[in-house]
Amino acid sequence: PSLDTKKLLKDFNYGFYGKVAPQMQQYDDMLWNTWLQYRKDMNKKDYPGPKIWDILPKSWSLVQDAQKAASDDPELVRRVRVAQLPVLYKLGCMGPGTDIKTYMDRVDYFVKTAKEMKFKMLDAFGIQDIDTLVTGWIKYAQLDLSRLNVIPLPNQWRCNTDPANAGVDKKWYAADFDDASWKLVRTDIDKGWEEQGFPDYDGYGWYRVKFQVTKDDLNQPGLKMFFGAIDEEGEIWINGNKAFDQTTASTGLTVEALWDLPFSFDPIPFFKEGDNIIAVRVHDRGQMGGIWRPVYLISGEMPQDPRGILTLIQQKTSKQ
Repeated sequence: PSLDTKKLLKDFNYGFYGKVAPQMQQYDDMLWNTWLQYRKDMNKKDYPGPKIWDILPKSWSLVQDAQKAASDDPELVRRVRVAQLPVLYKLGCMGPGTDIKTYMDRVDYFVKTAKEMKFKMLDAFGIQDIDTLVTGWIKYAQLDLSRLNVIPLPNQWRCNTDPANAGVDKKWYAADFDDASWKLVRTDIDKGWEEQGFPDYDGYGWYRVKFQVTKDDLNQPGLKMFFGAIDEEGEIWINGNKAFDQTTASTGLTVEALWDLPFSFDPIPFFKEGDNIIAVRVHDRGQMGGIWRPVYLISGEMPQDPRGILTLIQQKTSKQ
């Protein structure tokens, strides 16, 4: 912990990448500066999160330059191509935009590199097997992003812990419950309640937020409420009525599978025009807990895979 991490990274780059270290170091510096900016701004009101999409074109250019400069050294080319995989992964997640040919060329190169390096899973990136991932990307290329409608819910929610598990009996889910004394936390900074005022807390906790629903929203065909992730289990009430469960009991999944799994459901039976109140009861067994990705209302054209939907939402909102 006492060592200079940035200096260690530089020592690694110049030792491992040799003559292409300057390009790889510039790439790492860009990631480092993005992380520093994120740490600086993450608690600001309405902070949209790190703009990783903004640095991807430059990142791809740098790792391509590194590969060209290493062209006479097969081992160095191999090392650079391995380093290209996370950039290609993020570019794949961005979707094709208007240039489908370039997108599919990158997808093909991603598959070629992964197979040549004998990678079947990319565990370090927390994703599924490569074949499933690529199949999803190809489907994304066939979707029209303009046909996906995304309405973000507020990113600032009221939050309170419930160590005695008394919230249900006290009707913390009720539309008229007074939550003014609860702490304000954010749902869009990739952090749970531990780092937002409830350190080292595990157990039950509650989130509440008020938001507007318009007549146009209610008339959107196929409208869904989409949660980016709840760590670990969540029960959801809308206007005092139980609307949905994302738990081990309701899904048959383990908490290890649930904590970062996006999900959606039909909120229309519980909505009303005007102000609506959503309450979420979260149960966390250890480490980070709570709603740690944003919540949206979505409708229109989208894939079936919830992670695919999340990717498209992130792509669309990053361009707004």
